[in-house]
Amino acid sequence: MKDDPTGALYLRRWAAAVQSGAASSTVIQRVVHPGLTPLSGSGIFGMVPAGRAGNAGESPQSVSIVHIKTESDGGLGADANERDPIFGALLTLASNRRFLVTPEVPLRLAGKLSTLLVPMNFQVDPDLSAPPPAFGRINNSVKEYIARLSTMDETDAEAISAAIRLHYNSTLLYDRDLAGAYALAVGGVEALAAQFGPAFAAWEDWDKAESWEKFFAEQALSESQVEALKARLLSDQHVRLTEKFTRYFCENLPADFWLTKVKSYTWGIDADSGLPIDGAWSAPVARDVLFASDSEALRRAVKRAYQRRSTYIHAGKHVGNHLTEFFGDGPGRVRKVLSYAQLRNGLRELIIKEIRARGSAGLKKEQLFVADLGSPGARGAAFFMHP
Repeated sequence: MKDDPTGALYLRRWAAAVQSGAASSTVIQRVVHPGLTPLSGSGIFGMVPAGRAGNAGESPQSVSIVHIKTESDGGLGADANERDPIFGALLTLASNRRFLVTPEVPLRLAGKLSTLLVPMNFQVDPDLSAPPPAFGRINNSVKEYIARLSTMDETDAEAISAAIRLHYNSTLLYDRDLAGAYALAVGGVEALAAQFGPAFAAWEDWDKAESWEKFFAEQALSESQVEALKARLLSDQHVRLTEKFTRYFCENLPADFWLTKVKSYTWGIDADSGLPIDGAWSAPVARDVLFASDSEALRRAVKRAYQRRSTYIHAGKHVGNHLTEFFGDGPGRVRKVLSYAQLRNGLRELIIKEIRARGSAGLKKEQLFVADLGSPGARGAAFFMHP
């Protein structure tokens, strides 16, 4: 099947199937939208009310079950990756309200009448949805970061703070808009590379210099023509930014980063209620053995990560999905480009490395906060008034 990075091909297939009567299967998906009353209705698609939804800090929201006619069986395949984002985008465009088509896979269990809607996109980067570490560990790290950021050079602090914000914004998006989250993570690395990365000015620094030298020789160009072409090639802003990004990422991650044993956490789901329950940690595996042993493969993957960001920002093309994130995107499931988890964890590692290379580790004085467990905030109310 032809790649469909914008969703346009899926829309054509869907429209043709609906008009011809070939759309004989029905898939269901939950949709979160603003308001106190879930939407319902029938048309080219259907909506059935499902109840309320709400998260702290957000406006009132409701959930409807959307029914979509399709040729596909709606399984764990490319169809869902194309359908959900473009359908959510159409609903948002038509309503001028934010409609989130939740990235879930419907599963029918043997002996059960109901269908479970299982979230999948969290597994794109399992660290982000796993149970948090102990409070003391988090507190000690935050204390160190604050101390160092407040005592280092101001321009260094600004660059690192920008990367921290981009890392944070990326984590807010990763389970909803993977391409957007990926672009923000690339931006975080780029912010660090701009401040701390290597200067890229010499022809010899460019990884494509050798291939261009061969081309010059084949064309029998004069010395002045060669120098003019070199100057023109090196003046290209995109070439310089890509090279700086790639070199900074590859050369500044710790040597053992790719061989570090990492575990992922998978939450369980109660088959009767559909509610989450405690899950389990996987066996630890190396982050990526290929990238640890093949520097050229790593370099190509990092450069493609930058290109993937540019394709999204400048052309709106969503490259990659949760299937390629899980299993790889090349022949034999070898990775041709960094996965989101690899990219984001690399960004986090680089941020912490740059923080710890600067400033003072300790605060001169600490003002401790003692939590009042009887306060309204401890009850987790979404909306409350404090006297």
